[in-house]
Amino acid sequence: MNTNTISNKIIAISLSAEDGSLEKVNCGDKCWNGYSGGLAVIDELAGRIFTNATAETKTMEAVGNSKRVFEKSYAGADFIVKETWMALEDCLSWRVEVSLKKGCLARSIQVKQLFPYPYPQYKLNVWSANERFPCSLDKLGGLHLYYGDVCYGTLIPAVSLYDKGLKLGITLAKPFDLKIPRLAFCFKDYHSDGLEIETSCLRLAEGCPAITEVLIRPHEDCWRPGLAWLYARYPEYFNPPNPAVHNIEGGFMITNPFTEKRFVESAGKYKVKWAEIHNHFPYYGNYAPEEKEWESVIAHDYPEVPPHGKTSRKLINDHIDDLHKNGIKGLLYFQCAGDAYIPYAENNFTDAIARDCAGKIIPTWKECCFADASPGTSFGKHLGRQIDKFVNDYPEIDGVFLDQLCYQAVDTAHDDGITAYENKPAAMFGHSYLANLKKLSEILHGQGKIVWANGPFNIEIQKDIDGMMSEGTSGICKSFQYLCLSKPLLVHTYPDSPENVETMFKYCLLAGASYSIGGSSTVPVPPGISPDIQKLFDAYIPLVEKLYGRTWLLEPDPLEIPSGFQSNIFWGNDKKSVIVTLINSNDSMLRKGNVFDRNIKFKVKIKNNLNDYSEAICMTTHTRCALKAVITRDDKSLSITMPEHSIASVIIIR
Repeated sequence: MNTNTISNKIIAISLSAEDGSLEKVNCGDKCWNGYSGGLAVIDELAGRIFTNATAETKTMEAVGNSKRVFEKSYAGADFIVKETWMALEDCLSWRVEVSLKKGCLARSIQVKQLFPYPYPQYKLNVWSANERFPCSLDKLGGLHLYYGDVCYGTLIPAVSLYDKGLKLGITLAKPFDLKIPRLAFCFKDYHSDGLEIETSCLRLAEGCPAITEVLIRPHEDCWRPGLAWLYARYPEYFNPPNPAVHNIEGGFMITNPFTEKRFVESAGKYKVKWAEIHNHFPYYGNYAPEEKEWESVIAHDYPEVPPHGKTSRKLINDHIDDLHKNGIKGLLYFQCAGDAYIPYAENNFTDAIARDCAGKIIPTWKECCFADASPGTSFGKHLGRQIDKFVNDYPEIDGVFLDQLCYQAVDTAHDDGITAYENKPAAMFGHSYLANLKKLSEILHGQGKIVWANGPFNIEIQKDIDGMMSEGTSGICKSFQYLCLSKPLLVHTYPDSPENVETMFKYCLLAGASYSIGGSSTVPVPPGISPDIQKLFDAYIPLVEKLYGRTWLLEPDPLEIPSGFQSNIFWGNDKKSVIVTLINSNDSMLRKGNVFDRNIKFKVKIKNNLNDYSEAICMTTHTRCALKAVITRDDKSLSITMPEHSIASVIIIR
C-alpha cells in the first residue's frame, strides 16, 4: 500500500507526498474521484490566498495506515497550517488547525477544503437538510449553502453526494461537537472539480488557533444511509432527552391567560393533547415578573385587541388547572434565544445588545432586538435568574415552549473567542443562548417535564429539545423534518382557510408530524371552525394518528411509487411494522368530484426478513374503514396493491 494512503474498512484515500493534497478516494473496489482535492487558507488581513501548491516547507508524520499529519508554512504567511487525516472506525476525519506565529497581529481567516467530484459530475445527486433537496448537482450552480439558517441554509452540517451510475454515495459532515463560526457548502457549477467546505469568520490570534474539521463517510447511492450514519454516530442529538414527549403527540393549540374555559372544553373533539400558553408576560426579556400583577404584552404587540385587564401568577396557574381538568398538558412560553424589548434592554442590559456588521441594533419582533445571553453579560445573568424564578412561580406546568431558537447572526459587539469579522473579534449570536437553554432543560428534564421548541436552527441545540414546531405552511417543515428522525414534529397553522389546513395535514403525513387546531395567543375565544375545515379535520386526523411514535426508515431507496404522488416511509412505534404515507401531489379534498383511484401499486425494499410481513392495511381520507391491501414479494422487495386511494392514504405493513 502507498505510504501516503490512509484507510479503514470502508474507505481509503491517497495523499500527495509533495503537499498533502487529496489524490484518490477509494470506497471498496470503486474509485470516487475524477479530480483531486485540496486546501486553501484565505488571510483577510493580508488579503492573500494560500494553497497546498504554494506551501514553502512541509513536514509529514505518518502513523501506520491510520493517520497522516502535514505541517506547512508559506512564503509571506504569518501562520502555520497543521493538516491531519485520520481513519476513524466509521469514517475519515480531515482536520485543519491554523496557528498564528508569535508576535503577529490577530485577524479573520477562511479555510476552504475542496472535496472532489467523480467524473462526469453532472450525474451527481445532492442532499442536505433543506427543503430544496434532494436534487441534481446542475440545480445548484453558485449556491453557498450556509449551516444554521432556517430559510436558506441547512439545519444539519452535512451534505450527501451520490451517483446512481457509480452506485456510490459519500456524506461530508462537520462533527456535531465541534464549535465553529460560519460553515457553508459551496457549489460552483456542474463543470467544477469539487465541493468546497468553507469555514469563515474564523478568529486567528496568538495562542488561539483556528480549527475546522470534516468527516467523510461512504455509503450506498442514496442520501438516507448518510443520514442513518449521522443518527447512529450522534443519537443524543436526534433522540428526545425525555421520551415521555411521545405521550403528547397529537392535537395542539395556542392559548393565553385569558382563554375562556368553553374554548378549552371544546378542544376535546379535536383530540388536543397540549397547549402553548403564550403572552402571559409583560414584555420580551421578562418572563417571571416581580410584580404581583401586570399588563400582558398583548397590549403592546396588539393594540387593536380590546384590553383584557391585568394578568398575574394566579390567573396563569388557574388557566393551567383548566387545561389539566380537560386532559390537556400546558407548556408555558419562555424565550431564551435573545429577544429583548428595546427600551427594557437599553435601560438594563446595554452591554448585551448585539450589533450587526454595520454596528446597528439587530431588530426582531415588535420593538425588540437581539440581546446576548452569554453567561458573562448582564442579560445572560438576568435570564439565569429568570429561569429559577419561572420554574418556582409555575410548579404545575408540564414543560416549556421555547420560541425562536432560530436566531443567528454575526454580532460585532461581542467576542465568543472563535469568531472574527473584518479582522476584529466578534461572536456568532446563536452560541449566546446555549448555556441558559442547557440550564432550563436540565431543570425541566430533572422534573420529568418536556421542552418543546419553535424552529431550532441547528443540530447542536437539539440535544436539549424533546419536540419541535414547524410554524406555518410555507414548506419549511420539509427542512425541519430531518431534525425529527425520532423526535415528535408539529406543523402549526391557523384554520383560517381550508387550503391552509389541508396543506398542513399533507405535511404532517409526509414528515410524520402532528397537527394544530390554531387557538389564539391574544383573544379569549378564537374564531370558530367552518364546516369545510371541519371535514378536513375529520378526514385527516385518523390518518395522522397512525404515525405517532414513528421513526424514520433510513435504508437505501426503500420506496418505489408511481409518478404524481409524494410519499414517505417510517418504522411504526413498535419498531417492527412499516408505515407508508402516500398523497396526491396536485389534488385536494376541496376539489369537487374527486374519485377513488383503484389498485395503486408501490414497492417497499427493506433489509428485514420480508417473509415476516404478511399483512398490509390501508386507510384513506375518504374511507373510515381499514382495507386490506394485496402483498406479493420477491427476494428484495414487497409489492403492495392498494384497493382504493383518494388524496391521502396511510398503509401499515406488519
